[in-house]
Amino acid sequence: MPPTSPGQQQSPERRSAKAGSATSRGSSVGWITTVAPEQATGLLARIYRQAMRRAGKVFHVLRIQSLRPRTLDASTRLYGEVMLATDSPLTRLQREMLATAVSQANDCHY
Repeated sequence: MPPTSPGQQQSPERRSAKAGSATSRGSSVGWITTVAPEQATGLLARIYRQAMRRAGKVFHVLRIQSLRPRTLDASTRLYGEVMLATDSPLTRLQREMLATAVSQANDCHY
């Protein structure tokens, strides 16, 4: 969508879109169905309970994988091995800083 000319009004959606985001560039944004914590059962419920104990909430980065609990389980175990390993040449702080830099480079708020 081209920028507005003087005197022309932007739609509320464009005014509220973050500069540089897909919405502000006129692209559509995808939607992925997820399983809410109160609807989770089995393995997914266990993963969500662990997330609640660890962080006090279930972040969207976990919910986005909720339709595939086994994949989510493998993903969270991989994250634990990478970020919490005690035999890494990097300190936990260094790994967190790298994760933060990558998230920033990817324009990801996580």
